[in-house]
Amino acid sequence: MRIIGIQGNAEGNKPKAYSMADIRLRYPNAYHPWTEDDDALILQLLREGKTTRELSIHFGRQPSAIRSRIRKLERD
Repeated sequence: MRIIGIQGNAEGNKPKAYSMADIRLRYPNAYHPWTEDDDALILQLLREGKTTRELSIHFGRQPSAIRSRIRKLERD
């Protein structure tokens, strides 16, 4: 018999401190796939001088997701 305590689950992983539902309350598009239209628009808005915060609000995504997407698009 395996005993699961508050330290984690049966696989030894720590429980998450958040849920996707909690995050989506603040960022409705969090964890949804990016579209080609999103990619084109994020680059356009970035060229117009929009900040990460402004882009986060516009796309309904976490600021870290915006930064990650910009890095990916700049590499491609």
